[in-house]
Amino acid sequence: MPIGNRRDHDANEDIMNELILLPCLDSAERAARCRAVLDIPAERAARCRAVLDIPRARAAELGRTAVQAAATGVYTSAEGTLVHWQAAVAQAVAAKRSLPPDAVLPVAAVARSALTRVQVANETTLTAARRLADAAAGCVPTS
Repeated sequence: MPIGNRRDHDANEDIMNELILLPCLDSAERAARCRAVLDIPAERAARCRAVLDIPRARAAELGRTAVQAAATGVYTSAEGTLVHWQAAVAQAVAAKRSLPPDAVLPVAAVARSALTRVQVANETTLTAARRLADAAAGCVPTS
């Protein structure tokens, strides 16, 4: 069932692109399978969750360093190396395009699909890649 759409207007045609959200693929079994694939014992997974529960003071420090890095264009990596990213950020800012809410979105030169399906799955990247490759095995490329 489509929950949203985007209309691209051309002088001679009206193309409807649909975004379909598929059911989330998650369960205790899928999580256990991911841990098994990654060889992560349940106890270690619990410790990882605890590590990600960052104390307020540490979260504030991370926020301050992020603001400082944004202001100066330099940050220190985990290895202690200074990373100068100001030029890359400036280039990205210069390439930014802002479109007002009512703007007609540009139409791709070659339409790949009028339908976009999105699904969240609790699985490793490799497992997802295999699943998608298997699903696409019978597809014929259009270009």
